[in-house]
Amino acid sequence: MMAKTIAIIGAGPGVGLAIAEKFGLQGFNVALLSRNTDNLAPLQSKLQAKGITAGIFKVDILDRDSINRALHQVIDEYGAIDVLEFSPSPAWETLRAPRNIDVENEQYHLDFQVLSAITAVQTVLPQMVGRKSGSILFTTASAAQHPNFVTASFPHTSG
Repeated sequence: MMAKTIAIIGAGPGVGLAIAEKFGLQGFNVALLSRNTDNLAPLQSKLQAKGITAGIFKVDILDRDSINRALHQVIDEYGAIDVLEFSPSPAWETLRAPRNIDVENEQYHLDFQVLSAITAVQTVLPQMVGRKSGSILFTTASAAQHPNFVTASFPHTSG
């Protein structure tokens, strides 16, 4: 039986690494996806030191073709994506307080957080439905539980 795979979009040293460790220690392959793959090398090393199979994949979540391509690279590498975890965080300088939200900035955040998530789900869902197995997890900023007015432009929910 092949190991299951989790693909973590927006992998980083906080929540992404914690999720990677949790799933990896349960026998999952871990696919770390981010626009800056240099930042993923230390995470990959930490996971591999714990005996976890971890790969690095480049994705630009503002480019729908990049999302599709990166997730298909993960599928090609590991055979399937059993769990999709989506947790990219926007750059701090893109966040706006309620008074400073404008259409251009909010379009950026919709593209970044919502439309990219839809694209990722559309990419992995057909295979999950075909197998009648799979999970999709959305993890968001801590501001969802501890609101901060400066993050008003960033779509997030508590969970």
